[in-house]
Amino acid sequence: MSEDAFGHLLSEKSRVLERDTFIFLRVREKSQLFMSFNQKLTPVTSATIRRWMILLLGDRDSEEFFLCPVSLSSVGIMAYAMVACGPALDPDSSQRIPPGNYGYYRDQARKVSARDLGHCRFSGARENTVVAWIIPPSISWETVDFAEMFDWDQTEFVNIDNLLTMHQNLRSHFYKNNFTMGNDQTLLPSHLTPHPQQTTAADHYLRLHCRYTLNLMLLGGDIGEDYPNSDILKAMERLGVNHVGYGEYDPAEMAPFTDPRWETDLGKAIMANVMQQRMVMSLYESGRGYQSHEDSEADNSAS
Repeated sequence: MSEDAFGHLLSEKSRVLERDTFIFLRVREKSQLFMSFNQKLTPVTSATIRRWMILLLGDRDSEEFFLCPVSLSSVGIMAYAMVACGPALDPDSSQRIPPGNYGYYRDQARKVSARDLGHCRFSGARENTVVAWIIPPSISWETVDFAEMFDWDQTEFVNIDNLLTMHQNLRSHFYKNNFTMGNDQTLLPSHLTPHPQQTTAADHYLRLHCRYTLNLMLLGGDIGEDYPNSDILKAMERLGVNHVGYGEYDPAEMAPFTDPRWETDLGKAIMANVMQQRMVMSLYESGRGYQSHEDSEADNSAS
């Protein structure tokens, strides 16, 4: 196979040894080559690779993993991310595996399913369930407060407590924040009844999901988000009223009332401000808009 066929650059060592089979590990959001072979010289089976990886990885949950074909995509300079593109290899097969790229995945789904008794956390359903991230590690930074960003570490989200059993039809809605579940069940759709025997191990990540969902759905919406001060000042200048309230306003500079910009929401708000300022300036010019502190006290005494 040519180097282009692998979808990633080969190191000098891999080229010299003509390696054609590569096993990658996921390290945060990137992939790292763990081992590779030249199957012209060393044909390997999935059972052989499994034995070797258990020996090399030692006691790091090495027995709970599987291998499957992966495709690689560039995520930086000479950096790649892997995505599964085929079914898991039979761990006991004695058949030689085809040359190509393979990924190592810990088989945490089995542990999570056993922990959750196979029931969907949100509906209690037992059929058509999947194990999914509560907060996908790749976007976990979105759930962190700004003040905590400097201490954010994606690896905190790569653990079994951040995985949950849910019905496969609920997963996309959960990720779109169409529903959530915090410390109680009040935020769940009324037709969903959570399974009563679920563990509390995932509660921390469910609270983060709940907080993020509430942030998306409830916060924001101030009119200033649509009309920042810079936009208001520009509009006032274009309408010829940028000096209103400072004693330098010249009505001759103002855009005619037939200008369609006065009919916009911003135009109407600016016009209301213009009329208010005109009234204030008129009162000041007539002498009724200002009264000194002494005059005010005298009026109060007389009354």
